[in-house]
Amino acid sequence: MKVSFLDLFNTITEKHDVAGEQGYRLVDLEEVLQKNNAESISIDDDYIVLPFYISESTLEVYWYQLTINLADKPCFEEYICKKVGVASIESIDKEILGRSKKIYLEAIKPEATISMSQLLSYVNYVKNSEELVDEITEVFSRYVKDFKFNVNNIYITIY
Repeated sequence: MKVSFLDLFNTITEKHDVAGEQGYRLVDLEEVLQKNNAESISIDDDYIVLPFYISESTLEVYWYQLTINLADKPCFEEYICKKVGVASIESIDKEILGRSKKIYLEAIKPEATISMSQLLSYVNYVKNSEELVDEITEVFSRYVKDFKFNVNNIYITIY
């Protein structure tokens, strides 16, 4: 059984304005993914899932942006080389390569699906990243006295 990517988001009842776009709390997406009985998610186009942290102001967390690529054949190597600006994947630092693999999914035609667990892995990566917490805390602590990170303030938009 599979469900469409956009239909997953349509089941989230609480929607928010995030930088002028319709957005969703990351924890709400996690809940939908955990409750859904589908094994796979059908992908009909390329998508970008862009996280934001919203507190007293909004911070776009673009370095955790998920790219979902609808492709005829696997092309991660081509994608990452182009993104980093190198000719060979061997030229890319292993830490950058490791992080990039966590924020990139491919749906290969004709099946054009990703697994529910792949999307949930991304959600968990963002939600549990100590590095993300540290980066957000550093930014907001400059402007907000006694700032405390709250995972419920991570939102995502779909492009």
